[in-house]
Amino acid sequence: MNQNIIVETERTSIALLDKNQASLIRDYYLNNQAHLLNWEPVRSPSFYDLKTWQRLLCEHHRLFEEGAAIKLVVLNHRLNLKNQSDSKYCAS
Repeated sequence: MNQNIIVETERTSIALLDKNQASLIRDYYLNNQAHLLNWEPVRSPSFYDLKTWQRLLCEHHRLFEEGAAIKLVVLNHRLNLKNQSDSKYCAS
C-alpha cells in the first residue's frame, strides 16, 4: 500500500496527497470548474497553477505532521498513486 493512502477499499482510496501529485487535484478543479461554480468561491487564476497546488500540498503535510489538520482526498483506483508519490514530500 502507498504510504500516502490512509484508507483503501476495493474501489476507492482516501489519501493525503504530496506535492508530486498536485496535478491530480489541480486537474480536478480545472475539469470541474463550470460544475463547481455554484458551490465554490470565485477563484483567482493562480488557484489553477500547478505551483500553487504544490505549495498547498506541502502546507497540508506540514499541518498533518504537526497534528493540526489532515486534508484528505477521495480517489478511485483508476488513478495510480503508486507511481506519483515521493517520500520527500516537500524537501527543498
